[in-house]
Amino acid sequence: MGWAAQRAAQIQEGLDNDAKRTAILLEKRAIVANHSYGLWDSLVSHLETDTKEFAASLPLAKEKNLQAVRLNANNLTIMTNAFPIIKFEILYSGRGVEGTLEETFSGLSETRTRKLRMIGFTVDHNLQPCFTDGERHLAPSQLAEQLMERVAEFFEKASRLPSFL
Repeated sequence: MGWAAQRAAQIQEGLDNDAKRTAILLEKRAIVANHSYGLWDSLVSHLETDTKEFAASLPLAKEKNLQAVRLNANNLTIMTNAFPIIKFEILYSGRGVEGTLEETFSGLSETRTRKLRMIGFTVDHNLQPCFTDGERHLAPSQLAEQLMERVAEFFEKASRLPSFL
């Protein structure tokens, strides 16, 4: 095989590899598009269950009526109705899940607001739909635990505050 044939074969091999990568990328996008809302529903289910269990297990959370409220199909808010107040709004978008966490420990304290970075939808190495924080793949239950840890940290801090606040 001469130079021309070898070079043409290299070019064709590169084009074939590009076509394969494009086909895999399109397949991944289709999987994400078809399963992102199912991932969201699963996440919401885990968060609702975890919130109920946490409120039942921690007296302060139960006393402050910690609850998960689904305000609409794309919004779940974990919140209390009395001080200390937490309002953890978690939102579904076509790209992933994002949210805002607001914490107010007393009527005299400022509300602290933190935005969550986007948790995206993706597929793992087996082409199974999952969430990603940019570093690792997360099942809905794992992401729910990660989000609920912020709720637990809020109540841990609130439980250490003097009772006169």
